[in-house]
Amino acid sequence: MPGTFEATDDLTIILIESDETYRGLMRKSLERVPSARRGLIVREYSEAHEALTDLPPDGQAVIVCGEKSNNASGFDRLPEFIRADVGPVILVTSHWDERSAAEALRVGAADSIDKPTAIENPAALGKSISGALRRYHLERSSRDLTKRLMLANKELEQKNTTIAEM
Repeated sequence: MPGTFEATDDLTIILIESDETYRGLMRKSLERVPSARRGLIVREYSEAHEALTDLPPDGQAVIVCGEKSNNASGFDRLPEFIRADVGPVILVTSHWDERSAAEALRVGAADSIDKPTAIENPAALGKSISGALRRYHLERSSRDLTKRLMLANKELEQKNTTIAEM
C-alpha cells in the first residue's frame, strides 16, 4: 500500500524541529501514517545537536529533520547524521522547490518533503519514510557485499601469488 512502511521491528523516528507547534503536528502526522502505529518510537528534539548525542544503533532510525533551527540548519547537520549512519535522513522544508530538494539530495538527504505536506498528508510522509528506508538498506547491503567481494578477491590474489611462487 502506498504511503506505508512495515513496523515489524521497532523503528525510531528522530524528529528534529525547532518550532514546538510544528514538532507536535509532525508527531501527530507520524502517528497517523498507515501501518506505523505498531513498533514506532518517536523521539522529539528541538535542536539537531541534542539528537546527535542520543542516537540509536546504526540502521535503526529515520531522521526527520527541519531545515532550520536556532543553532544550525538541517543542511548544516546532514553530514554529521550521515557519518553517524543510524539511518536515512529526510529533510523537512518550509516550502518545497526543486532547488532546495536538489540541494538536500546533493548533501546526502534520502528525501525532502515540505512541512505542509508532511503535516497534512501522513501517507506522503509514510511514502517518503518507506522509500528512504528501502534505499538506505539497499545501499548498506551493497556496501557490505562490495567489502566482502574485495576481501575475497584479495584472498584469491594471495593464493594465486602463492601458487605462482611454487
